[in-house]
Amino acid sequence: DDLNRNGNTNTFYRYSVSPVLKRRLKNKAFYTLRYSYDDQINTADSVSDSSRHAVVTSLANGNASRVSWDLSGRYSRIEYNDDFVNVVTGQVIPRQDTELKSAGLSMGYQLDRRWQVNGRYGWEWNDFETYNDTNTGGADWDIGVRWTPTARTTVDVGSGDRFFGSTPRLNISHKRKRSLF
Repeated sequence: DDLNRNGNTNTFYRYSVSPVLKRRLKNKAFYTLRYSYDDQINTADSVSDSSRHAVVTSLANGNASRVSWDLSGRYSRIEYNDDFVNVVTGQVIPRQDTELKSAGLSMGYQLDRRWQVNGRYGWEWNDFETYNDTNTGGADWDIGVRWTPTARTTVDVGSGDRFFGSTPRLNISHKRKRSLF
């Protein structure tokens, strides 16, 4: 039943297939390639069904050292099955596909067992519908620190910038015998 009186509920069904290929390159680096296909089917006619194709690839250092690096790239395309209908005017507008692309280099320097300084620089090329046709691409950077006070606790904090503005981040994790908080 509806939680509100508008009657605007939707049930959706989503399935995904995502094979991955991982290779070690002579203990010097690791290579990862993942392809994903997702399909979303909506019960409400006003919400468009969609399918997504995505490829993610990464080349990262493979040996334990003070310096870590990861060169990565992403590509994703979402195809919509239905057009957009303006409920006020009844105007039918063709729905454009969404295409997201990015590439970047992440690096980290381990100061000691507890502290790491890390950063990322990359670029985004995004193509999706916006309200006022604003810029949806550009430089992507982040800098931060990771503190590991114990082998089971990690605090990761940093900040950066993407095309839509600043991107502060905070991640705290604590591992227990059968759980992760």
